[in-house]
Amino acid sequence: MKEEIIMKEEIIMKEEIIMKEEIIMKEEIIMKEEIIMKEEIIMKEEIIMKEEIIMKEEIIMKEEIIMKEEIIMKVKSINNKYIPPSF
Repeated sequence: MKEEIIMKEEIIMKEEIIMKEEIIMKEEIIMKEEIIMKEEIIMKEEIIMKEEIIMKEEIIMKEEIIMKEEIIMKVKSINNKYIPPSF
C-alpha cells in the first residue's frame, strides 16, 4: 500500500515536472515569436526610413534641376537682351 502511494506520488511529481517543462517551452516559443515580430517591425521601419530618404533625395534632385533650368532661362534671357555694339 505504501509503495503504491509512493509510486502514485512519483507519477504525480513527474507529471508536474513535464507540465512545467511544457509551460517553459511554450513561454520560450512565445518569447521567440515576440522577438521575431519586433525584428520584423524594426525591418519595416528601416525600409520606411530608407524610402523616405530616397523620396527626399528625389525632391532635392528635382529642385536642383528646376534651379538649373531657371538659371539657364535667365542666362538665355540676358543673352537675348544683349545687343552687341555695331561697328
